[in-house]
Amino acid sequence: MLRAIAMHGKSVGTAGDYSTGAGQMILPYILGSTEVYSQGTSWPLILENSKVIIFWANDPIKNLQVGWNTETYEYFEILRDKVRNKEIEVICIDPVKSKTQNYLECEHQFVNPMTDVAFMLGIAHTLYTEKLYDKEFIDMYALGLDEFTPYLMGKTEDKVEKTPEWAEKICGVKADRIRELARKMAKNRTQLCFGWAIQRQQHGEQPYWMGAIIAAMLGQIGLPGGGISYSHHYSSVGVPASGASMPGAFPLNLDTGRKAKYDNNDYNGYSSVIPVARMVDCLLEPGKKINFNGHEVTLPPLKMGIFYR
Repeated sequence: MLRAIAMHGKSVGTAGDYSTGAGQMILPYILGSTEVYSQGTSWPLILENSKVIIFWANDPIKNLQVGWNTETYEYFEILRDKVRNKEIEVICIDPVKSKTQNYLECEHQFVNPMTDVAFMLGIAHTLYTEKLYDKEFIDMYALGLDEFTPYLMGKTEDKVEKTPEWAEKICGVKADRIRELARKMAKNRTQLCFGWAIQRQQHGEQPYWMGAIIAAMLGQIGLPGGGISYSHHYSSVGVPASGASMPGAFPLNLDTGRKAKYDNNDYNGYSSVIPVARMVDCLLEPGKKINFNGHEVTLPPLKMGIFYR
């Protein structure tokens, strides 16, 4: 599509997408990649090593139905047997009971909608105050805990200590239950599996960011069956890959030597790329300047739009 358009005129590209907009903007600054489309830990490793699996705002049994790969369901059959045999404990943290929770017949932890960050702050408070966090991992692989903990302990401007009791009033999860979950995660090899819906809200980057903080405090990132993922509900993520090379896209300059007529280098001061969610703004207010991902973007005057999926 982009090559075809480039043969006829200058075009404006888009950055981000509606599926994972907040996640893919924040995670490169937190974990070094977008993560939301990453392969993630393979299911055989999870099934062999994990003792606790938490599907946080994540319903893979439902969501995998619309993917292009159904091999993952084989692993969920094994997981269901391991749950029944008490080999693995699965907890679904969700405002509603999901198809995954029903299928696995596992534990459901209710949380008030859009209050997950408060819930996670209560967990982090327990990990920190009870010295359950992995200090060696933090010292070796993470930066920022010394900036985060003053906020956690109420020593910054808001003067609010993020105790489980504080979190309970917001998220609806009992303080003792928050402590229980924190201790369980720290004691066992724990795989955190976040879904995409949790970041489709205002300030949606915060639950993904906070999830990464908890994973870092647990110190299990990189261990088989431990750490965090943001994509195990997406198509074939978790199914072992062959490692074989995949063909890339055809280059713009084909073997015939024919080049695109327009090189897209001159936009008269307008931006060649705009955030995908600001398309309406672009149509209504061409020339308006907006901030996006640390840069200033000038919305261009569009003459034609092509939308495809």
